[in-house]
Amino acid sequence: MRLLSWFASDKHGLHCAIAGLGLLLGLCTGVPSRLPGQTALGTITGTIHDPTGAVIPGARVEVINEETGMTVTVESQQDGTYRVPNLVPGTYRLRVEIEGFKRYEATGLRLNVGSTLTHPVVLEVGVVTEQVQVSGQALLVETTSGQVGHTVQVEQVLEMPNQNRNVYTLVNLTPGAFMVGGEVSIGGSRTQSTPQFLDGVHSSRAGLGANQMEISPPVDAIREFKVEMNALGAEYGRSTGGVVNAVTRSGTNEFRGVLYEFVRNDKFDARGWAADVKPKLRRNNFGGSIGGPIRKDRTFFFYNLDILRERSEDVRTRSVGLPEFQQGDFSRATALIGGQVRVVPVYDPTTGTGTFTEPRNTQPFPGNVIPKSRFDPVAARILEGKYIPAPNRPPNNVYNYAGNWQENVPSDTRRNYHTLRLDHEVSPNTRGYARFLFTEPDDSLDHSSRGYGPADPDQLYIWNNRYNLALNATHLFSPTFFLSTTLGFNRVTIHRGSGACCDTNWAQKFGIPVLDQIAGEAFPRLNFGGGLVPVDSIGATGNANRFAAFNSLDYDFQFTKIRGKHTLKFGFKHQRFQGNDNNRRQPSGQWGFTERFTRGYDAKGKPIANTGIRFAEFLLGRLNSADVNLEPMIGKRIRYFAGYFQDDIRVTPRLTLNLGVRYETETPVSEVADRMNGFSPWKPNPLAGKGDIPVWATGIVTFPHRFGYGKYLWRWDKNNVAPRFGFAWRFLGKEATVLRGGFGMFYGEPYSRNAQQVARMSFEQSYAARHPVPFTLAQGIPRGALDPVPESERLPTFGMRGTRYATSQIQFFDEARVVTYSFDFNLTLQHQWRDWLLEVGALGKLGRHVPFPNINLNHIRP
Repeated sequence: MRLLSWFASDKHGLHCAIAGLGLLLGLCTGVPSRLPGQTALGTITGTIHDPTGAVIPGARVEVINEETGMTVTVESQQDGTYRVPNLVPGTYRLRVEIEGFKRYEATGLRLNVGSTLTHPVVLEVGVVTEQVQVSGQALLVETTSGQVGHTVQVEQVLEMPNQNRNVYTLVNLTPGAFMVGGEVSIGGSRTQSTPQFLDGVHSSRAGLGANQMEISPPVDAIREFKVEMNALGAEYGRSTGGVVNAVTRSGTNEFRGVLYEFVRNDKFDARGWAADVKPKLRRNNFGGSIGGPIRKDRTFFFYNLDILRERSEDVRTRSVGLPEFQQGDFSRATALIGGQVRVVPVYDPTTGTGTFTEPRNTQPFPGNVIPKSRFDPVAARILEGKYIPAPNRPPNNVYNYAGNWQENVPSDTRRNYHTLRLDHEVSPNTRGYARFLFTEPDDSLDHSSRGYGPADPDQLYIWNNRYNLALNATHLFSPTFFLSTTLGFNRVTIHRGSGACCDTNWAQKFGIPVLDQIAGEAFPRLNFGGGLVPVDSIGATGNANRFAAFNSLDYDFQFTKIRGKHTLKFGFKHQRFQGNDNNRRQPSGQWGFTERFTRGYDAKGKPIANTGIRFAEFLLGRLNSADVNLEPMIGKRIRYFAGYFQDDIRVTPRLTLNLGVRYETETPVSEVADRMNGFSPWKPNPLAGKGDIPVWATGIVTFPHRFGYGKYLWRWDKNNVAPRFGFAWRFLGKEATVLRGGFGMFYGEPYSRNAQQVARMSFEQSYAARHPVPFTLAQGIPRGALDPVPESERLPTFGMRGTRYATSQIQFFDEARVVTYSFDFNLTLQHQWRDWLLEVGALGKLGRHVPFPNINLNHIRP
């Protein structure tokens, strides 16, 4: 029995990433790009002075959204500062007035997602009926925080070239960040460690699934997004890889709409070096948006429908050998050996003096031909179906016929994205928004080729649906006390089928014992690819018949209190993650073949080099491995809790400190019906001292609510306190030159790399066998190997003396595991010259207790 520990923690500091402790350079024009923030909302702040430089307390400050007319009113503090948090990203007008001074008005102030915009005000002596008006004079330098981030604005979203119109590919505009295949790395972090938020709501399946860009809103539905990179404030947590924070568009006081279509067509493309015939491409991405007022200055709507219809072709190039191979004739099965083209001998494993699993002194088949009478019955039935086509092109490798078949195979993608948003002002002190995004459908259909039919290994149908709901309300209790609360729901459903699933019982059709009675809905996977004379594998890929649903619910409450030189931010967050997965990965089996049995062996059992062919082994039904997996529905759950406090202190007009602390914890994974297992390596073994088991033997299998365990099978890590520090210092007496820095400790998602769906031994119907496999393909797996395990047999000693359930390995989480965390630090220098912002900086990230999969406990330590 092999013991595997899934996702233990590295206790010595694996993963030390210095994400450029070189230089991080940024140049921006007219855009404040490194700004602190709080989820999807932003802040406008500044200091009010008179012409002599003295501060002015008690001034009335109005912040008006130029697009919607919504207004927030506050007063300047004793030190002359004003601060207006919880503002929806947009363009604002600032109006300041107090008796004895002319009224001040600034227009065109651009506030980005999750950012703080600094706008200093100088009032002129006069009467309030007189007015001084300026336009767009906000500082580009960041004067309130040591946090590092970058905003991708609406102009970049709409105007940058974007081949597939995925807005998140623009993450690559951020220095030190990149996205590959839906996974993001920010500031030196590992991929799958960066959460994504849409209008303040979690928008991926992370928690119980892969942490990747799950929902990519249409270009015309997104206003902008921000990449939060390093030393984030205490309001951010459950991430060692920063945050990607996006906001959708909203309606305005004017009706606005757009219709669009983006076309890609193979008529505009070159053929491509690997294609004999240029593949077809018809990609039409079209739709429209409309937004406007329901009630002017109070209620607004926005709706976008984005439709994608893509009909394309995949160029599939494979090795199919020669037609006579399927008749057992390998007389022309050649390969380049020692600089010469030679026939690869096929040996008969039943000759000689060896055993079924360990041949010796074997002899080659006469003429290198396997008689049909020796064909495995299951292999013979599969060959009768002609699921491997004949060659249709000159081979890429003339010595062994590799790459001698090609076909352009249809592939379809269908997706409808709906985005609906309502913004409403309940009163001058209360406003909010509701946004619902969903896809119906979201399908990716890779069809089977004409040559292979249902056996095509690249045939894959995926039917997905995605739903994301955000509800936000902000309230002003007083000019110095604010609340923002966000409730959210995210759901991803996945239905995946391969191997011509699921209308035919393929195991019954081919006569595979055991599976023909209880499963068999996908074409069996036959792995005979590779080797000296390659013939590519056929049959279902992994996850042949899968249905899954991942849900997350967000409850987020954030308060801001301004008291003199202090801006106090505090709040709490609760998240619930639900993962329901029914994954029959290999319902007709995955059968592996190597050259092990058809290569030659001398009298001592030593293999003869450059002999044996994998496809010949398939004809004989001689297996090197066998896997069957029929997982039942599993429902896993996690709950996350967090609270934080931060004080942004304006020590002097030129120096601001950010002092914060966050506490967070989340439950270990539990299963709704206790269908999971663990392993405790240190508890005494009940069989110790019996038979050949030493008296000192330790280690037991654990199950929820059995033998002293509750619903959790490993330690609940509750010791997660995360300090945060930052500063911003305008030194050298310059308003436009700022030295900034920050440090923070960040706890991450503890179940990275999608490991959460494992560790359910005895609850999944699975079977695995490796060499020596004591049966042939036609004999099939042992009867009873996939029978459900009775509850009475789930004991601490389960599997320790073997079972009739073919328990080949135990997978589990380390009982003593702790949550992964990282240390972030940075030092940056910003300088504004006219409308240009220049920044040079260094940042680093140190990872600790980083999770990784599959430590084999049987490995010998160095």
